[in-house]
Amino acid sequence: MTSPCFESIQVVAMRVHRLAASGAVLAGAKNAYQSAAVVNVANTFVYSTGADIEQKNGGGTLCLTYQGEDKLKGANPSVNLCQLDSQLIEMMTGWTALTDLSTNVIGLAAPAVDAANKNGVCLEAWSLAWDGNQQAVDGSSNPLYIRYFWPRVKFVVGDFTIEEGALVVPLTGKGYGNTVLTTARGPAGDWPVGAGSGPWGYFLDPSVVVPTCAYLTAPTGS
Repeated sequence: MTSPCFESIQVVAMRVHRLAASGAVLAGAKNAYQSAAVVNVANTFVYSTGADIEQKNGGGTLCLTYQGEDKLKGANPSVNLCQLDSQLIEMMTGWTALTDLSTNVIGLAAPAVDAANKNGVCLEAWSLAWDGNQQAVDGSSNPLYIRYFWPRVKFVVGDFTIEEGALVVPLTGKGYGNTVLTTARGPAGDWPVGAGSGPWGYFLDPSVVVPTCAYLTAPTGS
């Protein structure tokens, strides 16, 4: 068995699958995307604070105390992109892709006020599994990666500045569990058993997706 005691460095690829209302991968053309334009992926766990109850009697003595446990509500990823990739941003946010007369995507527009990204996407990101001073390998000498996954995320575009320096496009999301992908074992059928019922997870992976600056047909392979 491969030792799990590796470090994680860099983020080398990201994959997005468009979801149907049920949470299943929306199959067909233009419903998947693989990118290396990701600068970083941040994650914030959201908890519901447990009840804190205290009751005293008339003499000021405590009758009871109770402190409930905090419970996980979600895992909210934030993604920064180093490319103004209209196709990828459209897929992640549900914003409107602008096309030329040949239907090539050439831009992006914000949707109507109050419009929602109802179905969301499945987000996966790969980092290098690092072992001391080199990339970790499995028993067959295959390079190992760490695949992070968010089974269902609804993204919005964050604030940005157009200036002399490079434009970084921030996307902020709210992440949820997705039991449909738990049953399907992820968009490519290769997630570990049980993955997806919660809003986040990761596992060692002996492969990584190939970034392609174009829409792909979903579901994609592992």
